[in-house]
Order: sequence, then C-alpha cells, then structure tokens
Amino acid sequence: FFNKAQSLDKDKFFEDATSYWEKTLRANPPPNIALYAKLKLSNNYSRLGKLDKSIEISRTLTESNPEHYHVWFHLASSLAASKEYFQAAEAFKKTTTLKLKSSIGLGSKTLKTPNFRRA
Repeated sequence: FFNKAQSLDKDKFFEDATSYWEKTLRANPPPNIALYAKLKLSNNYSRLGKLDKSIEISRTLTESNPEHYHVWFHLASSLAASKEYFQAAEAFKKTTTLKLKSSIGLGSKTLKTPNFRRA
C-alpha cells in the first residue's frame, strides 16, 4: 500500500493516494512509516479542501510527537489555510524552537521493509 500511495501522490492523484495512505496505516506499519503516512494524509486532506480533517490529524500528531518539526509545520499550514491565523502563528512559532530534521526515518533501508514493498 505504501508504494502505491507514494506513486499516486507523485502523480497528483490525491484522493486515491489518501485511500492508500489509510490502508497503509491499517496494515500496522512501523512507527516511522505511520508518522509519514499521517503527515501525507494531513497534507492530502488539505489539498482536497478538507481542512478540518487535516487539522484534526495534525493536532493529534502534535500530541503524540510534540518535539517533531514537521507535525507542527503541517498543523500551522493547515490552520493558516483555514484562516485561523492566531493559532497558525502559534504553531509556526513552535517550529522555531524545534530542530529541522532532514528526514523522518524513511531512508532506503526502511523502505525495504517486506510488508511495504508492494501495494
């Protein structure tokens, strides 16, 4: 499911990709894959105009990953898109206190996990 979701995202089929990100999560992936899939879900819901759903996922991620730059950035972006500017500014402010990591643990070795090689 993971590879199919990535491919659909790359080709800008966000609605279909969203379905595959959800399937990826139902397959009980390792924590780094689950985090990545949830970030992609949040992003896709935002692209599809489902800002409430995007914000809901992002808020949940900030609770479970409070020191993770990308979850706060996604929350801030979704809040700004929904014109909740004060809350967006607060979330963006939080990103300035966190270190930006170049990846979220999805190096080539992680992607070779047998359960996620084929959709």
